[in-house]
Amino acid sequence: MEPEVRDQIRRRALDRLAAVARAGHEGLVLDGCALIASGRRPPAG
Repeated sequence: MEPEVRDQIRRRALDRLAAVARAGHEGLVLDGCALIASGRRPPAG
């Protein structure tokens, strides 16, 4: 995958995590940050 595409996907994921944080779901945000940092794909579903 191209580095630019990977960065764009990462930015979109971080934007979604920020929205979740604003909604008050910090535990989900921490899980999402750990997932992004690990470079693994989220589970389907």
